Amino acid sequence: MIVAAPIPELVESVISDLQRRYELKRLGEPKLFLGIEFVRDRANRSILLHQSLYIKNIMQKFGITDVNPSSVPWLPKADIPAD
Repeated sequence: MIVAAPIPELVESVISDLQRRYELKRLGEPKLFLGIEFVRDRANRSILLHQSLYIKNIMQKFGITDVNPSSVPWLPKADIPAD
């Protein structure tokens, strides 16, 4: 379980409440959770979530690691017709 909040005291409060009912183990900041990688940028107060490792593993599983990427043949944010 990941507990996150903009205020550290709120995180501690939630964890304290949970610890009264359950046995918890603190693992620190998440780096990888359920296939999602976390990259924290403290200077910009942001967190980047990505699945690059998961995608790489899927590509290896299906033997497509030697394919070349191609550009998207559609403009970003363009309306896609229904037909």
